[in-house]
Amino acid sequence: MKVHQVALIALFAAATAALPAEDPQRIVSLSPNLTELLYGVGAFGQVVGISEYASYPPEVSKLPTVGGWRNPNYEKLIALRPDLVLIDEGQAPFVADHCKELGIKILVAADQSVQDVYTSIGTIGSATGHAAEAL
Repeated sequence: MKVHQVALIALFAAATAALPAEDPQRIVSLSPNLTELLYGVGAFGQVVGISEYASYPPEVSKLPTVGGWRNPNYEKLIALRPDLVLIDEGQAPFVADHCKELGIKILVAADQSVQDVYTSIGTIGSATGHAAEAL
């Protein structure tokens, strides 16, 4: 591992060591469609960062961006101290392993079919403490 990656891992580990095992309070969405789903299930108030392509809800303009769909800026991502990062299936091959190497908890949302999206709505609702709103 490069020294830079080790430093990032240490920074993230220190920032998240005291996190309680409850619903995530600091969510970063790396995909615009997932940002919209977070809004839809009532979890937008927990979102602390987004991908640069997110445009809805309008409140996303007030949130920091962490780069693109395929190439997020991991330093910016770690600086936001997320306790959950949402990615979709299409981007998982590009970012999932790197997030795991950095100790970042991720949720990969399926989105290849309409049924996948409905399933992901429920999964996101449950993962964020908004299961009832996701029904």
